[in-house]
Amino acid sequence: MQARCTTAAYAAALFAILLGAYLLIYTGIPDSADGDALLAVSASLLRTGNPNIHAVAYADMLFPVDSARMGTFGADGALYSKKGITPSLGLLPFVLAADLLPFLSTRAAAMLFNPVVTAATALVLFAFLRRLNYARWAAFAAGLIYGLATLAFPYARTLYGEPLAALLLLIAVYGLYEYWQRGRWNWLTVLATAISLLVGVNTIYVLPAGLLGLLAFIEAMRQRKWRHVLALTVPVFMLAAAFGLYNAVRFGSPFTTGYRFSDGEGFSFPFMTGVFGLTLSPYRGLFWYSPVLLLALPGWLTLRRQTSKLAWLILALVMLQLVMFASWWSWDGGVTWGPRFMLPAIPLMMLALAPLIVEAVKRWWLALILIGFVALSFYIQLLGALFDHLTFLSYQVNALWGEISPAGAPIFSINC
Repeated sequence: MQARCTTAAYAAALFAILLGAYLLIYTGIPDSADGDALLAVSASLLRTGNPNIHAVAYADMLFPVDSARMGTFGADGALYSKKGITPSLGLLPFVLAADLLPFLSTRAAAMLFNPVVTAATALVLFAFLRRLNYARWAAFAAGLIYGLATLAFPYARTLYGEPLAALLLLIAVYGLYEYWQRGRWNWLTVLATAISLLVGVNTIYVLPAGLLGLLAFIEAMRQRKWRHVLALTVPVFMLAAAFGLYNAVRFGSPFTTGYRFSDGEGFSFPFMTGVFGLTLSPYRGLFWYSPVLLLALPGWLTLRRQTSKLAWLILALVMLQLVMFASWWSWDGGVTWGPRFMLPAIPLMMLALAPLIVEAVKRWWLALILIGFVALSFYIQLLGALFDHLTFLSYQVNALWGEISPAGAPIFSINC
């Protein structure tokens, strides 16, 4: 009983510290067209029953490039968002709170969403590491590092969908691991729900969702338990049907999401250039923006010795995340801080970092290295969280390419 209370105290402290830190950098207004679109869908759905984005239509039409616009006209002539519905559904309670509380604006309420989501992701990471038999202090430290020394920190003050994708992907991996270990059907339901909602964040997540679902299906078939197969497939088919119906109502086809492939959106960027850009380039390289994640590479070797199947799954999912966006036309994520599209892979990389945290207690030189990388990474996140990143991105574009658009906005998707 005492152990459970102590673990609960660690978890509560982790959530409170991170949420408190996120509230210190909180801003009451979305700073991206993505966030405006997600919020517009949620507000319109709650108040009118129609998920259009007419509230941001004028701003959306001002984009000089059609492929960068958030909206696409539907079969009924209304303007609908190309972004997935899952984040907008998650925003519904926050929009409702704003409607019920006169002192709280809709935008201010919505900007509380990702602070809660990011702190919750650290909690799931803590629980996952405890399940892997890591000490409470080690799981707590990993959660703090994730929440304060990686891209999770500055993105907690945004209204992008990637923080939610990070949470759902981590829950899905947790569910699959528990099913591997315990063989209980309820974990398959957790997995199925998580991967289905993940695809609802962005359709491209059908790739990691498909990998996780396939591995779970193989294990369920190996055990020859049809109830397990149903626990996996029923939620997937139900949510897939719901998302298909959502698309059909908007665009007349369950397979039309609103992305403007005819206007230039698509997988047209040079693949290897995108790989370098997302990992090592000074423009958007993940390891420049979160240097502590470099230590996940040697940590993974230790994790592989401890739990080989999970280690290889983590590696496959991280590499898949990289592959999915390396050739996307806007591989850099647009006007953002760091490689936004790599954020969902970071909690998985933290699972690989955890063994190094434990080893650092035993070796003073490793502890110094870890502390140094954590301190540097935390400092970098503070820069992204406390200052306007547009100034920095403009400097980068001028230094790398010397090219600024006529409107004065940096051109970000050129090369790296």
